[in-house]
Parts: sequence; C-alpha cells; structure tokens
Amino acid sequence: MKVFFKSHLHFFITALVILIVGIINLTNNDTSFDINVEDTYYVVPHFFITEILTILFLLAGLLYWLLRNYRLIQKLKFFHTIITIGSVFAYWTIVPLGALTDTITTDRAQTTINILWLLSLFTQPLFILNIMIGLCRGIKRVNNTKKNKNRLVS
Repeated sequence: MKVFFKSHLHFFITALVILIVGIINLTNNDTSFDINVEDTYYVVPHFFITEILTILFLLAGLLYWLLRNYRLIQKLKFFHTIITIGSVFAYWTIVPLGALTDTITTDRAQTTINILWLLSLFTQPLFILNIMIGLCRGIKRVNNTKKNKNRLVS
C-alpha cells in the first residue's frame, strides 16, 4: 500500500501515459487545440501539448522524488497530485463525449474543460509552496532508538 502514496510514481506514470497517447494520436490528422483570445485563434498541435505536458509531469515527479525525504505537507501533496492528474484524465473523458454530441453540449464541455485547466493551473502554486515549506522544515529525522534498530534488522 505504500506505493499508492508516492506522488512521484503517479506523475511518472501519467507522463508515460500522456506520451503514449500523444504518439498514438500522431496518425490522426485532426489533432489540434484551438485557443480563442478575443478575435484571434491560436491553433496548437496536440503533439506539442503532449511534449510540454510530458516534460512538466516528469519535472513534477522528479521534484517529488528528490524531496521524498523532506517533510512536505502530505495534504497539499495529495491535493496537488489529485487535481493535476485528475484534470488530465477528465480532459480525455470530456473531449470525446463532447465530440459525439450537439453544439450546446460541446459548449458546456468546453466550459468544463476550461474550468478544469484553470483549477489545475491554480493548484500549481500549492506545489511550489509545498516544496518551499519542505525545504524550510528540513529532512525527516529517523529515530535511532534500539527498538527501531531491531525492527530494521528483523
């Protein structure tokens, strides 16, 4: 059960899944993400988003792995992991459902996607805050009593 609580593994696995899905979608010609800013549309290829997300998730996993012995706030770590990874998987479930229905539902799906990305974006300062708090609090101390040494040996 200890593996379930290791955030760095969740980020590494999610980065791998994002990369695999991005490579699989290379064969699809209609893979672009449109961003509407006032009267201008920015068209971004999905594979570019795949590369950026893979790098960001690998970086988050690497930072959590490097700071695994530091005293991070576990609730912030859990909240950041769930929101960040959950928004990616929610995006992958909402986009296909929105493409299969009419335009009204598609508009609602787009609004939901925007809210998910904003929520994910606003949880990233929690990650930075947790890293700074962990660095200030220092490394976890191991209790060197005789009782704990016997547990390690047996």
